[in-house]
Amino acid sequence: MRSTHGREHRSRVKGGPGLEGRGGRGRRTDLVRRRTRGLLAAGLAQAEAGRVTLVNYTELPGAAVRQLLEWCDLSDRDDMRRTLEQAARFDAKTPSLPFSPSAATIATEAIRAAAGRLTELYERLEARRRARV
Repeated sequence: MRSTHGREHRSRVKGGPGLEGRGGRGRRTDLVRRRTRGLLAAGLAQAEAGRVTLVNYTELPGAAVRQLLEWCDLSDRDDMRRTLEQAARFDAKTPSLPFSPSAATIATEAIRAAAGRLTELYERLEARRRARV
C-alpha cells in the first residue's frame, strides 16, 4: 500500500512483512535502538543547552521531589514535600506496588545487546548529570 507521500506502508499483522513478520525480533530491536539513540541524543543536546535537569533512575524519587519543589519555589514547604513523597511511594505503571528503582535493572540479553551500542551517549549524559551535582 502506498501513501499520498509515496512511502510504502507495511502490514503490522503477524506473519506480514512488518515488525511482527519476517525477522521481526531483530528489526524491532533495531527500531528500539534507533529511537532510544534519538531520545538520548535529544536529551544530551537539551542538557548541553541548559534546558533540562538530568536525573538518574537510581536517584528517584528523592531527586524528582527536590527538583519539583525547587522549580516551584516550595523548598521550605514540608507539607508539599510530604504530599509528593507520599505519591512517589507507588510505581507509576503498577500503582498497587511500591516504587523501587532497583526493579528497573532487569533486562533481557537482547535489551543488553541493544543498549551496549548506546553506551557512549548514555555515558555523556551521565557525565553531564554528575557535573551539575
